[in-house]
Amino acid sequence: MKTERGTQIRLRLRLARELARQGFDIARNGQQNCQSLVKANFGEYATLVTGADQAVEKLITLKIRSVFPADGIIGEEGEENNYGDSGFAWVIDPIDGTRNFSRGLDPWAVSIAIHYRGVPVAAAICMNGKLYSTHEALPHVLVGHKPLIPLPEAPPEKRCIGYEVFDWLPNGAELASQLWKLSPAGAVTLGGIIGTCLMVLEGRLDGVVHPGLALWDIAPIVLMAEKTGAVITRWDGTPCFPHIWDEVKKDLASYMRSSARQLRFDIVCARPEAHRTLLEFTKPHASYLERMRA
Repeated sequence: MKTERGTQIRLRLRLARELARQGFDIARNGQQNCQSLVKANFGEYATLVTGADQAVEKLITLKIRSVFPADGIIGEEGEENNYGDSGFAWVIDPIDGTRNFSRGLDPWAVSIAIHYRGVPVAAAICMNGKLYSTHEALPHVLVGHKPLIPLPEAPPEKRCIGYEVFDWLPNGAELASQLWKLSPAGAVTLGGIIGTCLMVLEGRLDGVVHPGLALWDIAPIVLMAEKTGAVITRWDGTPCFPHIWDEVKKDLASYMRSSARQLRFDIVCARPEAHRTLLEFTKPHASYLERMRA
């Protein structure tokens, strides 16, 4: 049974790698002419969509349905999301970091995660023309066909932490100030959470904290973090999955209708020592947006 499951995962990852690369090329080729539209406003922060987001997701979705018709598909821009009947589900972010993408900035990425019964089992991400991938039986993340070797963790006095949209929290300015004190080398806001997390996995950042993400923002990173020695959890220190999957599955149609409902899951992704420090910072504020936006 395990052998058959492993074969099915590898078949899907092979397709996911191809589609992440193709999607990235489509997006990059259309980047200069893309126009962005506001999907939802959260005060001063807006979520955007471009024609490239829609074209990339359409490409990926049509191919999955032609090859694995019984699989579920949940995509950020999709209108026909479902869980399927096979136990496998594809979670797609056609362009993570659309704001960056639409302005010609980095990071942005095309990401695909494959879940089996609510748990991530494979993932493929294309960023800056590089293809990152892994599956549950691999001991590492591949960059192209070579293992990713993370840089050593920085000592506390040299840590640099990424963070996003703390203004969604009632005391966000104060929390951002506190985070800076935990980051002697600085705290940065880069946009594009998947790309920022990849920087953590590579060792270029020591950690990243975010108060409210969607399923597809987190799905591809969890498995990759495990393979590189990084730690990714919710703000209270508990695992991201199956909790996030279970929350989304309660009412998928309702979840997809509201951008506010989608963007509510907090995460901490960091190298091990930095993760322990950041959890002390995040625990008192855990699940705030999940409670407010449920």
